[in-house]
Amino acid sequence: MKITGLLLVAAVLGAASPAAAQGLAGSWTFSGDTQDTAGCKVTLGVKTVPGGRALTAPAACRKVFAGAARFAVWRTSPGGGVVFANASGRALLEFGPVADGDFLAQLDNGNGYVLTRSPGRRR
Repeated sequence: MKITGLLLVAAVLGAASPAAAQGLAGSWTFSGDTQDTAGCKVTLGVKTVPGGRALTAPAACRKVFAGAARFAVWRTSPGGGVVFANASGRALLEFGPVADGDFLAQLDNGNGYVLTRSPGRRR
């Protein structure tokens, strides 16, 4: 039971090593997967908070994804992706890795969202 509980806690917190979190931390552009969708800047922080790591998303992100107002934390997923979650740790968007270090989230309704490293950040 204790091992199962520890595994669950690790999954909820996005048990990325500090080095992995540091590698993903910084400014990213969050946008829809079509050319006509404006993007917004989000910041993946390194500070550990309940449910993952600090995530900053300005109000402008609501134009990209209506649920962006609930973004509070981020964490890594077992497949090397990035999860945006609410303050309770509930996943709102799950991004999988794609070419060039970008990430893509595809919803059941067909809408897609892209997370791209902001210019000037090392990969």
